[in-house]
Amino acid sequence: MANHTIQIFATTTNPHPLSISQDNGATWVDTETADEAFTTDVSVGDTVTYAHSLNKDGVTNNITGITNITPATFFEPSDAPNSGNDWSGTIKSGNPSTPLEYKIMYRVSGVAPIQTQDPKLIMK
Repeated sequence: MANHTIQIFATTTNPHPLSISQDNGATWVDTETADEAFTTDVSVGDTVTYAHSLNKDGVTNNITGITNITPATFFEPSDAPNSGNDWSGTIKSGNPSTPLEYKIMYRVSGVAPIQTQDPKLIMK
């Protein structure tokens, strides 16, 4: 079983598309086209954490919280974010015929409404 941390980043002036990193900020994906290709390989029992603690290129991250991940049917527990406003879940089922596209719903300081982004999980 593996742990995967996916960092997300946005600013008040650029709340969407979301910047996403799965190597602790060494590289970021931050365009709609790149987002469509962004995938995380997971297996049943792996833990996936969505966090927003990193700044990017010296710019402060304005995400104030992750409000939901949908659909949450592949995760256990499939409930609200934790006290740090990050979100974590364990993969509870796998092997769909195609990559699972899901939505990260997140809040950016001073921006309404809640923003969404749709990367993919590939289940093994």
